[in-house]
Amino acid sequence: VIAMLVTCVAGLSRDRSTSVGRAAGRAAGAVHHRADVLSTSDDLVRTLRTAIRAGKTADIAMSLHSDLDDLFSKLTPYMQRTLMEQILSARDESGCTALHWSAEFGYPKVALDLLGALSEQDEKYQFMVVRNNAGRTALHRAVSCGHSEVAKLLTVASGAQAQDLLLQQDDHGNTVLHLAVQAHKEVYKKRVALILDMVRDNVAKYQLLMVQNKRGWTALHVAAWYTRPGVANALIAELRTTPSLLANFLAVENEDKETAYDVGKSNSMMEKLLQKASESAKLNNIPDA
Repeated sequence: VIAMLVTCVAGLSRDRSTSVGRAAGRAAGAVHHRADVLSTSDDLVRTLRTAIRAGKTADIAMSLHSDLDDLFSKLTPYMQRTLMEQILSARDESGCTALHWSAEFGYPKVALDLLGALSEQDEKYQFMVVRNNAGRTALHRAVSCGHSEVAKLLTVASGAQAQDLLLQQDDHGNTVLHLAVQAHKEVYKKRVALILDMVRDNVAKYQLLMVQNKRGWTALHVAAWYTRPGVANALIAELRTTPSLLANFLAVENEDKETAYDVGKSNSMMEKLLQKASESAKLNNIPDA
């Protein structure tokens, strides 16, 4: 995948009027003479995005050059690093990187190859938390678009910083859990389950559940607003064994001083669910005499 992308952008940098197939054949020379063009070329962004969106990386590679690995190996280490830096730093008009695109289009192999180009774990993580113009990371995009494999890959690849990645908030203050809860009705349950499964332990889950967006809404407020009792119940279930934490969760108020119960009480099913959860938390949170 990486060799294919390098060939694409190198060919484009030499002669935009040349066909992609012909440009690829002269890519090595183009790299040495015009590498500086890549950093500002709109063609770079378009080519990367199109290649990733296509997903058929092997077919694309074969159509560009018969031996891309050999071509890439002929570049000096410095030029390889330079090209990779430009590929990894390329952004479209929405501020999305190649990692955002792989998340949006659902190609874990591309995401893995992009991350594999970075040797240090801290570099990988910093790439994963790059935000687009809406403040969203690649994980936000993967969850929003329902690409669970990419979401899992990013979480695993973030290693010890997985919790920090999950807690990243966009410009509206939404975490991936907020986005999962408000997904359209056919898929929101699966997306919420996916996020909860990726959280390591109960303390981490509590931390994620308690995050409030810029309106002061937790994921439970969102579930109450959209009348999604199944999701609300799933969120509550994560804290049932720790009544004190559940009580805290249910008591969170948004900017209008409303709890999730206040937001959802107009629906009888939501009202009963949240009221029962609150009563259970209070009952089980009574200290021993």
